[in-house]
Order: sequence, then structure tokens, then C-alpha cells
Amino acid sequence: MNEPDKVVARFVNEATKALVDVENDLLEIEEQGPRLDPGLLKKVSRSILALKGVPGFSELHSIGALTHEVESVLNLIRVGEVAASKMTIDPLLRATNCLTSLVANAETSNDVDISEHVRALADVTNTNTDASLELIEP
Repeated sequence: MNEPDKVVARFVNEATKALVDVENDLLEIEEQGPRLDPGLLKKVSRSILALKGVPGFSELHSIGALTHEVESVLNLIRVGEVAASKMTIDPLLRATNCLTSLVANAETSNDVDISEHVRALADVTNTNTDASLELIEP
């Protein structure tokens, strides 16, 4: 196995574990509602941020693009522009489930259509979906 393959394999292992924690933490955030623990949100944001590095240089464009959109929603929750409600957390959970699948199948992840998830997250952030979808392509 060459070095880039080892990096991706290590990423898959670490990301798989991190995404399990992210999913559990998102469920906790939703349950907390307006009593949101900023430390828990920070933990989730750090985990998602950590997932962005390897996809960027390993040409895992779908993983990188979807991770970017998740990060955008988490940032809006952090600064109080959107609430940590079911309407916000549900698209994050669906995107996290998709990321888990993409990571598990990293070698074919760019073949997966993630536009539904990107659109749902863009709806939360009120961003231009077309611009968000452009992140998928190199």
C-alpha cells in the first residue's frame, strides 16, 4: 500500500469513529434545544473540521463538499443565527449518515449524488445551492 492509500485508510478509520460520535452528539444537541451546551457544539464542530483535511488533498470531493456544508450549519448554530431545532438537526443527521456511507466507500464516494443533502443544508443556511454544489467538482 502506497503512502496516499495509507493516509486514506487511516482517514477512513478515524472518520468512521468520529462520525459515530458526531451523530450521537447531534442527537444530544437536538434534545438540549435552547439549553444548548456550547462545549458539545464545539466538540462536534471540531470533529467535522478534522474531517475536511484528507478529502481536500485526496480528491474525495463529495466528502469534502458535504463536510463543508455541515460545518456551515454548525457555525450558524454556534453564532445563534439558527436554532438547534429538529428542522436544523435533521438535515445534519441525514448528512452525517451520508458522510458515514461516503467514508465507508471512499474509493467510490465521488460517484455518489450528494445534491439532496447539500440542498437541505443550504436551505438551513439560506445559501445559493448552485454555488454549494460547485464545491463537489474539483
